Amino acid sequence: PGLEVINFLERVVFCFLIGNGDMHLKNWSLIEPKDRQHRLTPAYDMVSSSLYFPQETESALALQGKKNRLSRSDCEGLADYLNIDVKAARASLRRLLEMQTFLQQMITESELQTERKTALSDLFQKRCARLSEPKEPTPPINPPSFIELRNSKDSNKPPSEMDRRIKLSHWTDQSE
Repeated sequence: PGLEVINFLERVVFCFLIGNGDMHLKNWSLIEPKDRQHRLTPAYDMVSSSLYFPQETESALALQGKKNRLSRSDCEGLADYLNIDVKAARASLRRLLEMQTFLQQMITESELQTERKTALSDLFQKRCARLSEPKEPTPPINPPSFIELRNSKDSNKPPSEMDRRIKLSHWTDQSE
C-alpha cells in the first residue's frame, strides 16, 4: 500500500539523519496479514552506528546509486523511484525536518557520553541542513527604467546620449 512505501522512505531518511549506516536489507522486514497487503514490521536495529564506526557509509542502501554524500535530491530521487507523489515526498521530508528540535532534545537527555552526544548532535544538524529545502533565489534587482533616471520635468523629451549612458552604466553595475 501507498502508506507503507511512504513509511519506507521516511525510515530510510531517518536512518540517514541519525547516522544509521547499518540499515541494510536484513534489517528490513515485511509482514503479510490476512488481507494480503504487505506492511513494514516495526523498526528495529535503529542505532547511530556512525558514532562507533565513523568511516562507514552514510547509508547501507544506495540512493540514486550513492551511499555517501547524500542530499535532498537523492531522497527525492528515491521517492520518485518508489512512485511517491512529489507533494507527499516533500511533506515527508518536511515532517522529518520539523522534528529537529524534539530530536535534539532527545539527544541532550540521552544517556550517551558527552562526546557522543556532541558528535550525534553535530551529525544530525549537518544532515538536516543537507536535506533542507533549497532557499528561494533572491530575485535579481531590476535596473531602474529609463523614466526613473530622467528628471520628471524632462520626461517629454527624447532620451539623450547621457541618459543612455546612465542607463547602461547602471545595468552594468548591477550585474557585476
